[in-house]
Amino acid sequence: MDLKADSTIEPAKTLRKAPLLPTIGYCRVIGKETLDRIESDLKIRGEIALKTAQASSCLNDREFMKKFWYEAYYSNSTIPNYLRLFTDGEVIREYKDLAEKKNRRTACI
Repeated sequence: MDLKADSTIEPAKTLRKAPLLPTIGYCRVIGKETLDRIESDLKIRGEIALKTAQASSCLNDREFMKKFWYEAYYSNSTIPNYLRLFTDGEVIREYKDLAEKKNRRTACI
């Protein structure tokens, strides 16, 4: 495409040539694959888990969202990540015991 200072570009032609942006569904898939490959004790893994949970929330997939909230806590045991596990009755039932086990294991180290 030859551009000159006084030339204009038709937006439709530009958009057709632009690369496709990943959808939220792809973000969730990429996030899950990434979490499977990164060591569980790295803080960056917690950040990725939160982003993946957010993508799952946008897709109304509460099961994955809850799982990734727990993964965020497991990798980055902060107070906000811990409290996130108590925002919903289902999350409490599913992940409370796992979180407490991690707390006990961490306290012994």
